Amino acid sequence: MSEKKDNDLMVDIIQSMNELNEIHQTLQSVLEKQSNTIDTIEHNLDNSDTYVSLSTEELVKANNYSNNTKKWLFGIISSICLTLGIRLIH
Repeated sequence: MSEKKDNDLMVDIIQSMNELNEIHQTLQSVLEKQSNTIDTIEHNLDNSDTYVSLSTEELVKANNYSNNTKKWLFGIISSICLTLGIRLIH
């Protein structure tokens, strides 16, 4: 009967080791995924200053376009009003 107990104990130990191995593999997989996620976050943070600089440049360009459009529109409206004013006077 002692031999049966020893055999059962060995089977339990082997099962426990297999479970421990599965847990270890799962943890390793999770850590690898987290590492990749952290690498991606670090990459995005490293590039964020470039993205902000480029965005600022684009906003300045858009503001310049907007100001130029307003100037052209004001010029056109002023010309129309001036033309109408001159025709009304004559």
